[in-house]
Amino acid sequence: IFYIKWTYTYWQRKGFPYHEPKIPFGVLDAVRRREASLGTAIYDVYRSSKDKVLGIYLITRPALLVRDAQLARDILSKDFESFHDRGIHVDDEADPQSRGGIFFLKGLDWRSLRLKLTPSFTSGKLKGMFDKIEDVGDKMVNFLNTQLADEGVKEFEMKHVMGT
Repeated sequence: IFYIKWTYTYWQRKGFPYHEPKIPFGVLDAVRRREASLGTAIYDVYRSSKDKVLGIYLITRPALLVRDAQLARDILSKDFESFHDRGIHVDDEADPQSRGGIFFLKGLDWRSLRLKLTPSFTSGKLKGMFDKIEDVGDKMVNFLNTQLADEGVKEFEMKHVMGT
């Protein structure tokens, strides 16, 4: 009982605003009950507060939900050296498709890939890519509209749609 109380008072002890956890699942209780997806559960918590940051619990693990755009930008760009590990575990053996994804890398691997990718995403290069991205997006929408013209509902294999 002491461990549970200690675990679920982490944000309170640190003096942060926090979302009251539902023990033992924290904000993931709705996911456990199959009432919401992970993203929807976290989004509901996001909308429930007006604080710039909010402490939440992902089962027993404390996590910080950043609601302020400028603070999030600073964390992801200027302060990346302190916030490089996202806390998402991926088993490379069981899920080889996730291997190497920038959101799953840790430490030096993440930093190395970030240093390689950063020059590709300057504002000038993004502006230069915009027309091409818009054209490809329009082609995908047109393709989907032609496929849906008759039935209105159809199941797609997204790997096929995104690869064409």
